[in-house]
Amino acid sequence: MTPWRKLALPYCQALPLIHSLSGRDITASYRFFIGKPTWLEKSKTVPLDHLASFVEADHNLTDDVIDQARQLFISVYSSSNEIARCNSLTELRAHKFLKNGTNNLKRLPPTEDAFAFTWREQHMHAS
Repeated sequence: MTPWRKLALPYCQALPLIHSLSGRDITASYRFFIGKPTWLEKSKTVPLDHLASFVEADHNLTDDVIDQARQLFISVYSSSNEIARCNSLTELRAHKFLKNGTNNLKRLPPTEDAFAFTWREQHMHAS
């Protein structure tokens, strides 16, 4: 069986969106230093049915779509033990800042405002 046949339909349908969120093809990593392989692997750990329907059919930006997208971002920027602790990007960002003491803000997850901007931009491109 070919590898693509093993993928769930919602995952396959959401791939174009995951690809666009993960950054440009010509760069080695996303602007926050997370590459496409991480995005693809982490996207297999969260439900994608609402994101898939957003991409495939209705382009309706509902609260469910935004919540699944937020879950995806949290998963991408978290280690497995941080996911259980953080319910929002704001919590994860604060946790990572305090834990790592980093002064390189590009390594932190996006703010809620940046996340919302990304989704408005995705919605404009999809419409």
